[in-house]
Amino acid sequence: MNAKRSIYGICLVFALVIMVFTTAWAAEPAKKATKTGVLKIGASLPLSGPMSPWGIPEAEVTSIYADLLNKDGGLTVGDTTYKIEFIVSDDKASPDGIKASADRLINTEKVNAMVGGWMPPIATIIGRDATTANIPVLHMVREAKGIEVVSPKYPVMFDLGWAQIEGIKVYIPKLKAAALPNVKTYALISKDDTLGRTMLEQIKGLSQEWQTKYGLEMVYNDMFPITAQDMTPWLSKIAALPKKADLIFACSATVPNLAMIAKQSYEMGLKVPVVTVPNLTDVDEFIKIAGYEGAQYVYTSGCAPWDSPKTSPKFKEMANRIRKAWKDKHGKDLTFGDSFAWCCNHLAAYVSAVKLANSVKTEDIVRALESKPIEHFYGTSVASGDKTYGIKRMLTYDASIAKITGREQKPVVTFPTTVP
Repeated sequence: MNAKRSIYGICLVFALVIMVFTTAWAAEPAKKATKTGVLKIGASLPLSGPMSPWGIPEAEVTSIYADLLNKDGGLTVGDTTYKIEFIVSDDKASPDGIKASADRLINTEKVNAMVGGWMPPIATIIGRDATTANIPVLHMVREAKGIEVVSPKYPVMFDLGWAQIEGIKVYIPKLKAAALPNVKTYALISKDDTLGRTMLEQIKGLSQEWQTKYGLEMVYNDMFPITAQDMTPWLSKIAALPKKADLIFACSATVPNLAMIAKQSYEMGLKVPVVTVPNLTDVDEFIKIAGYEGAQYVYTSGCAPWDSPKTSPKFKEMANRIRKAWKDKHGKDLTFGDSFAWCCNHLAAYVSAVKLANSVKTEDIVRALESKPIEHFYGTSVASGDKTYGIKRMLTYDASIAKITGREQKPVVTFPTTVP
């Protein structure tokens, strides 16, 4: 009996000890951030000049996102909670403006990181200056021969976008299969710059394969100056072809180029699909230039996160919160999804990398971007040397092709950008 009591006593003491430790552990408050800080995130975008109708909403959507992140409590890293200060500089989409913008953000504002932008000159200048300042940059770099920013030369620069040069191998065949089965001929035009020449040569090299495999015949190809406003010289030649073009592939046209091609081809009676690879942002602004009827023939890359099959519920919820904030402010819906792609999405990836690294140090963020799955508004990207031209600083996501329908862009097909 005494032995049993002793055992019971030992068990009781042991239980009490566990209870005391458990209660003390439960009562101990969870460790909270005790410090506050500010992360200054810079973006170089055209807020004036001919590209401003696209730069302004891009900046505003990203600003709304930063405000919502702050409203949700900011970004906690270790013992510090950071508020995000989003700073936009007007680069006017000009070489001098880009240089001044990069200097202001990096050297005067001393931002902690750079996000956004889509023009190769921006990437080249910012890649160089950010490397000197040792701050990370997330950008939609148009990878092409002669553009070296996503390389060991600029170890802080990352490309987050869909791989245009790789994806172009199946761009028109995918569109034909998904939405335009009757297309048999296409006219190819491209702007005369590094990217445009690269794309033109890529598609010309694919022309025989496209004809054999997909029944797609190239009936015309030419280049136009990057500054071209009047597209009728090229459209007139297309209209006069002995074999009618079922589709105009303006593969590297800028948005103003594309708008004029859509407007003038419709006015000339061509009335065929007009397709481009670069993204479109504000449909309403595009329609103001292209005209409502001409715009209805336009297909471009990209779609809204709420339409993307790869977007997680968490990011769809945030995208819809941004959409609501936009509507509350402007009294109309956010009609363009690609406003998320060029800047807002890069901020999302930066936030994801900071959380994964649990650090705001450039070296730790770079390591996270190079080695870990990075979640953003268009899914999850992993840097892969084997699948992205041997470059660990390229994080591609699936390409989407969307059609202008009414005053919105509606997705038509989505496909992986890394293709055989």
